[in-house]
Amino acid sequence: MSRQKRHSEFYRQQLDSFLTYSGTTDTESIALWVGCPDCGWIDARLVIGDDSFFINFSDAYPPFLDLVDWITRITKGEDVGPVWVYDEIRDHFFNVNCTEKENVLRFEYARFYFPGVGVFRKSFVKRTELVSAFYLAFKYLMAIDFEAAEERDDSSVWFHFDDDSDDLVKFDLSEIEAYLQDSH
Repeated sequence: MSRQKRHSEFYRQQLDSFLTYSGTTDTESIALWVGCPDCGWIDARLVIGDDSFFINFSDAYPPFLDLVDWITRITKGEDVGPVWVYDEIRDHFFNVNCTEKENVLRFEYARFYFPGVGVFRKSFVKRTELVSAFYLAFKYLMAIDFEAAEERDDSSVWFHFDDDSDDLVKFDLSEIEAYLQDSH
């Protein structure tokens, strides 16, 4: 069993006690802001309503292919469950569940400092806004990465998007783009 799978199962058990939502059913805004890669790190900020949560994406454990897959499955209306991001310091979880409203999801974010202690945020968000927020972050990362690739020799890697390879990965965002076009 992979390290990620073990962590996911362990923390899923921890999350279960925190993921019951009893707040408002009004939707809140959501955004994901990412910075430029720097020395194997990408600083990011998840914004839900008025709350900001800082995340450091790591070159050692790149989450981008998992996140693209997760968002792609969300566009299909699947109840996808959590996706895990490990930044070499702490675990971050994003989770969505479908609601009775077609374009509304229950979004949950958790960052554990150690088992049972951390930051937890739950909200209702519009599916299209969630997909769009992550899509814009992915497009930004692709744009800055491939511009930089022209400025260096073939043997160097500026930031690994795929932990199984030293090659730069171009995300397949076609299904996400099709969803966003159909929803407007």
